[in-house]
Amino acid sequence: CSPNPKVVVDSMDYVFESMENAAELDAPVLLVCPPRLLKGQDEQAAWEQFADNLSIICERGREYSIRIVLEPVNKNVFDLINTVADAMRMIAYLEKDNLGVILDSGHLHLSDETIERALSVVGKRLFQVHVHDNDGERQLNQIPGDGSFDFSTFFRFLHSIGYQGVVSAELSGEYAMDPIPAVEETARRLSKWIGGN
Repeated sequence: CSPNPKVVVDSMDYVFESMENAAELDAPVLLVCPPRLLKGQDEQAAWEQFADNLSIICERGREYSIRIVLEPVNKNVFDLINTVADAMRMIAYLEKDNLGVILDSGHLHLSDETIERALSVVGKRLFQVHVHDNDGERQLNQIPGDGSFDFSTFFRFLHSIGYQGVVSAELSGEYAMDPIPAVEETARRLSKWIGGN
């Protein structure tokens, strides 16, 4: 949503190149993070510009049979789409059938939106789920269950809306030097929650 046309062109070129790479890898979705407003930028004008660019991205995605997922991100990171309700407002405005939501447990925990509200609002537009944990104060990308997010309730609501899509872990770089224990523990916990235990 930059007012600088060169930044917009460069950003869109990056998205289109990413989309080509995704198509080459047979990836079914491409994640789009919402932009951050610049100091003094008019929020409505930025929202409309983002909507225009997102519409173009969706049309390009259709050419590759790729669905576009919009990620609501906590207000400490971005400030235009912070909740599922914000994302659904954009989806309703654009009316693109290949535009949905990727719900991130960590960002949800840092938002003002409850698990029940987020999942009841998103419905069939939930195309993917990211899981990681935090303390409810800052983004930490911890192993699910190591923070204070209620994963039992989260997965119970996912089951109740009939979600059958991808659940992927998005863990902190702190685990990178020895990732196997973190990945194994994440998989063990996710299996338990997905299984309803």
